[in-house]
Amino acid sequence: MRKRTLLVTSSLIVLASTAVLAQQEGIQAVVGNVFLQNTTPGTVQPGHASIGGTFRAGQVNVSQATGTTIPVIGNKSATGAGASVGGSFSAAQQSSIALRGTATSTTGANIGVYGETRSASGTGVLGLARSSLAFGVHAKNTNLSGAALVAENAPTGLAARFVGLAEFLDGVSLNGDRQFSSIVVKRGGLDRFKVSQAGVGKLALRLNTTGGSPFGSVLMQPAILNGNGAQIIVYGTQPNIGAISTLADGRVSISAQIKNFVEVDPRDPTRDIVYTCIEGPEAAMYTRGTSRLTNGRAYVTIPGHFSALASAVGVTVTLTPGSGSSKGLAWQNKSNTGFEVVELSGGKGNYEFDWEVKAVRKAYEDYEASRPWASELVPASEHAKVLEARRRVAAQAQSLGG
Repeated sequence: MRKRTLLVTSSLIVLASTAVLAQQEGIQAVVGNVFLQNTTPGTVQPGHASIGGTFRAGQVNVSQATGTTIPVIGNKSATGAGASVGGSFSAAQQSSIALRGTATSTTGANIGVYGETRSASGTGVLGLARSSLAFGVHAKNTNLSGAALVAENAPTGLAARFVGLAEFLDGVSLNGDRQFSSIVVKRGGLDRFKVSQAGVGKLALRLNTTGGSPFGSVLMQPAILNGNGAQIIVYGTQPNIGAISTLADGRVSISAQIKNFVEVDPRDPTRDIVYTCIEGPEAAMYTRGTSRLTNGRAYVTIPGHFSALASAVGVTVTLTPGSGSSKGLAWQNKSNTGFEVVELSGGKGNYEFDWEVKAVRKAYEDYEASRPWASELVPASEHAKVLEARRRVAAQAQSLGG
């Protein structure tokens, strides 16, 4: 009697198992769930896998043939404040890649990695560098016609913003045929580098070291950079500025308080040799050389490259005899192409002499050394501040001169 009861119970267990399996197959057909299988490769199951807990796999390969769907979606539905992460990839091996995005099509506007934020203070893509030699985001270009990094902006937005110190190891190239809104580099709350929109092909550049003061900064006036009227203005600690400007006729003017050349001192590499340009109240040029008197007379031909640019009006000649017994030298019949040299008092000397010619460049005969202050080179909002500083400099110069 006891044995028959056990047989009935076993039969009920088998029937229950079969019913559960049938129920699962019904769910697969109706709901479309995917179940783990104990065979390899297993039966293809179109549908969804719903897993609670942690899912571990050596490799997961997700293939999606439909172009408008997304093969992998990481969704963290938690709300409220906190560091919520939708997906995380980690690679522990040296020189490895934790996450790689590759758009394999060679045509079309493809995107390898796309980051988007819908918060006003959010970040689409964040790269962190946790060592002194690391890069948070490294943009590299391997094509001569490509670009390592492109920053685009909406009509009222920013193309790029640098918060903190920015270092450009190989310079910055800005293409003037694009419309930029603004590139700002800040440190300590102050603008350090700024490119502001001034229309298509126009830029304004400011490099400030003293915050709101125009001194100690670089200003590129809003202008077409390769056209007329563009200015790059360098402010110092005084209102006397240096500038590179294109004039109305296409000429370029460079002005500064001092213009130098700097060379490494060949006698001591820890020092420099700094020479300063000689300035004058005219757009002058010079040439010089050494010639020889024969029986007290000589003719000096000025080089053609000098004569081609030198005005025929206002040429000056300086002569230095190369003999202690010279009676002195004088020029005659000078022009921008040459001049005669004679020894004074009818002398018949035969010796070398040095000569130097100075002339004004053609088209600059009316050059004006004293002119109104070029206030247009200073932003209107800073006119009063700069003018007051100019008054202080003028008063200081008068006190030194007196």
